Amino acid sequence: MALSELSVAGVAGQENNYISNLLIGRDMAQLFLEMFVGAVLAILWYVYMRKSKSSKKGGLPAQRGVWSGANRIGARSPSSRQPAARDLEIKATRPQSEVTGAPRAAEAPIDKCKAAMASCAKQGKWDIALKVLSDALEGQDEISKVCFAIGVEACQKTGDWQQGFWILDVMTKRGLTPAASSYNTIISTCAKAERIDLVNKVVRQMGQQGVERDVINYNLVIHALAKANQWKDAHAGVHEALERNHDLSVTTCNATISACAKACQWQKAVELLGEMRTRGVTPNMISYSACINALAKASKETRQTNADSTRRSGGLGDSTQAADPRSNAKSGGQWERAAELLCEMKEEGVAPNVICYNAALDTHAKCGQWERSLVLLQAMMDEGLEPTITSFSVTIGACAKSGQSDRAVELLNVIKKHGLQPNLICYNTAIDACAKVGNWEKAIQLLQLMKEDGIRPDVISMNGTIDACARVGEWQTAETLLKNMKAWGVQPDLISYNATIGSYTRSGNWEKAVELLHEARASGQRPDSISFNTTIHVCSKNGQAEKAKELLQEMQSSRLQPNMITYGTVLDACTRVGDWRAAMQLMTDMRSKGLSPGVSSYGMCVQVCAKSGRWQEVLELLEEMRRNGIQPNSVARNLAIEVCSQNKEWRAALRVFQEMPRDRMWPSSPSFDFAVEACNQLGQWEQAARITEEADSAPPGMIQKTN
Repeated sequence: MALSELSVAGVAGQENNYISNLLIGRDMAQLFLEMFVGAVLAILWYVYMRKSKSSKKGGLPAQRGVWSGANRIGARSPSSRQPAARDLEIKATRPQSEVTGAPRAAEAPIDKCKAAMASCAKQGKWDIALKVLSDALEGQDEISKVCFAIGVEACQKTGDWQQGFWILDVMTKRGLTPAASSYNTIISTCAKAERIDLVNKVVRQMGQQGVERDVINYNLVIHALAKANQWKDAHAGVHEALERNHDLSVTTCNATISACAKACQWQKAVELLGEMRTRGVTPNMISYSACINALAKASKETRQTNADSTRRSGGLGDSTQAADPRSNAKSGGQWERAAELLCEMKEEGVAPNVICYNAALDTHAKCGQWERSLVLLQAMMDEGLEPTITSFSVTIGACAKSGQSDRAVELLNVIKKHGLQPNLICYNTAIDACAKVGNWEKAIQLLQLMKEDGIRPDVISMNGTIDACARVGEWQTAETLLKNMKAWGVQPDLISYNATIGSYTRSGNWEKAVELLHEARASGQRPDSISFNTTIHVCSKNGQAEKAKELLQEMQSSRLQPNMITYGTVLDACTRVGDWRAAMQLMTDMRSKGLSPGVSSYGMCVQVCAKSGRWQEVLELLEEMRRNGIQPNSVARNLAIEVCSQNKEWRAALRVFQEMPRDRMWPSSPSFDFAVEACNQLGQWEQAARITEEADSAPPGMIQKTN
C-alpha cells in the first residue's frame, strides 16, 4: 500500500476514534446529568419540607399508625442513617443558592414528592425514598397514591413488612384506598419473611376495603400457603381462583400439588391435576412428577402404618414365613394411578423423564408390585432413558419387600452391565430380600461381593445377614457374624443382638439367649421390649417357664413396660408346664397394668386350668370373658364341658353345652358324649335322647371329632 493511502487510513481511524469517544462522553454526560437532576429534586423537596415545617404553628403531629417513634418510616438515629441520607440532609440545610445556584422551583408539593421518590426508586435508593415519604407525612401535605405505592415497594426491597403495614394504615386513615398492586407487594414481602399469618391478614384487609383480588394476588397467596404446607387453604384458594376464571400459573398449581403430597393427600393432588387440564392450565413435567411423588409418599405411609403395627406386637412371629405379596398389594391403588399418570403424560405430549419414572417405580415398590416394577424399568430403557442407580435400588427394594431374593440379586448384575456400580443401599436391600426368605448363604455371598467391590458393609448389612440366619435357625453362623462385626470395623447395635437372640428359638439354646441378653447390656446397649420378648419367647418354646417369669420381673426392674405380647409369651410358657396358679396371676397382673386380655390369653388360661382339673376357675374365666364383651370360642367351651364332666359337675357341664347352640356353635363329639352322660346322671332321659338325635342328624363336618 502507498504511503499516501496509509496516511489517509490513519486519519480516518483517528477520526473514527474521536467520534466514538465523543459519543461515549456524551452518553456519560447525559447519565450524570440525569443523576444530578434527580438529586437536585430530592434536595429541593427536602429543603421545602424543612422550611414548611418550621413556618407552621400549632400543626398536627405526623400520622404514625400503629407504630411510633423509631418504628415509623424513616425514623433512625443519626448514626444509623445511610451515608447518602446524611449527605442529603446536610445539603438540605444549606441555603438554596449553595445547593443549586438557582431559585427554588415553583412546583406543587405533591409533584415534587412524586418526582423525588421516583428518582430514588430509579436509582435503587430505597432508604432515601422512605425518608422523603416520612418527611412528607410529617409536613401534613397532600400525597398521591403513587408516592405511597413507591413507599410500599421500598419496604419490599428492604424486607421491612412492618413499615409496609404502616403505610397501608396511613393511606386508609387519609381516605385513600390502596391499589391491589400495593397489597400484592405487601403479600410478597410477608411471604418472603415466612409470615403466612400476615398474608392472611392482608387478604382480609383487601376484603374490608372492597379491593378485588386479581390473578397476581391469588398466585402470590396460594404459593405462600403451599410453601407453608397449608395445603387445605392453598387447595381452596386454587378452586376459588379457577371458579372466578383467573388464569393461575402452572407454578402456583405445582406448589399446591407439592403441598398436598407432603400432607399425604394424594387424592387432592390428582384431583387438582385434572382440574388444571379442565380449566385450561396445561400441566408440565413438574406437575406430573409432584402427583406421582404424592402417590409414592402415600404408599410409604401405608407401609409405615403396617410396620408400626408389627413393632407394637413386640417383633415376634413366625420368622420362617416369607413376605406375602398379596398383603403388600393392598395399598389403596396408588401404583395403578401412578401408571395411569405416566400414560396420560405421553398422550398429552409430555415425555416422562427419569425423575418421573423413578417416582413411579418408588410407588410400585412401596406397594409390593415387584413384577410391574421390572416391567416399568424395562419400559424406561426402551424409551431411551438411562436408569440411574436410584432406579435400580428402588426396583431391588420392590423385589425385597416381596421376598424375591433371586430377582434382587440379578438386578445387581444388571446394574454393572449398565456401567454403574451398585452402592451400599443396593447391596443392603438385596441382603434384606435374602433375609425375608431365610436365604442366609446368598446373604453371606453378597457380603463378600461388597468387599470385592470396595464397599464396606455397615451395621444394616450385618444385621440383615444375621436376620437371614436367625429365620432358619442358623445360630452358629449368626453368632460368628456378631463376633466378627468389630473385626470388620462395624459396631454391633441392639438390633444385632436381638436378631442373634432370635436365632436360638429353634435350637433350644435358651441359656445362650439369656446370656446374650445380658452381654448386650454389658456392651453398653440398653435392651428394649423386643430384646426381652424375644428372649422370653425362646425360653417359652423350650419349656422354661420359671426363667420366663424371671425375665418378666427383670424387664419391669429395667423400667420397661411389658405389653400384651410379653404377658402372652409368659402365659404360653406357664400353659406348657401346667402352672395354672402362675397363669391366673398373670391375668390379674395384666388387668392391673391396664391391659385387656384377649381371646388368646383367656384361651391359654382356660386350657391350663382345664388340664389341672380346675373347673371352677374355668367357669369363672368364661363368665369374665362375657363381662368384658369377649365371646368364648368353641375350644374354651368344650374344655369347660370336659373338665366339669371329669369332676362330675354334671349340671355345669350341661349348662355350658346348652349355651353353645344358642351362640351358633357346635359342640365337639366328646362334648356330645359328656352331655349325654350328664343327662343320664341327672335322670334326664328324654333330654339325653334328644342330644343323641341331634348328634346323629348334624351335617357332616359340623361336629368336631377332637377338642
